[in-house]
Amino acid sequence: MKLLLGIGAFLNDVSTKLSEASAKKKHDRYVKRRDGLRQYIHVAVPNELDGFEKRFEATRAEFEATQELTRWVARPPAWKKEEFQPLATPRMRKSF
Repeated sequence: MKLLLGIGAFLNDVSTKLSEASAKKKHDRYVKRRDGLRQYIHVAVPNELDGFEKRFEATRAEFEATQELTRWVARPPAWKKEEFQPLATPRMRKSF
């Protein structure tokens, strides 16, 4: 029985080492191919924040200039609140 357990442990160990070696070889192939293609790949990410920041600063400067030139005064609204006027109920006709 001990002999069978020893053989099973040996086969399990060999299987584990083979799968680890296979995974390492696969990873090494991937890294080698990736590094070989890296020279042909170029990524350009547009920086849209610079344009937005410039527009934001220009708008803020324009707002501040308008705020300095214009005198801001709080005034009540121009509309008037009118009292509710109920409508007269329509008369019913008896003709069909």
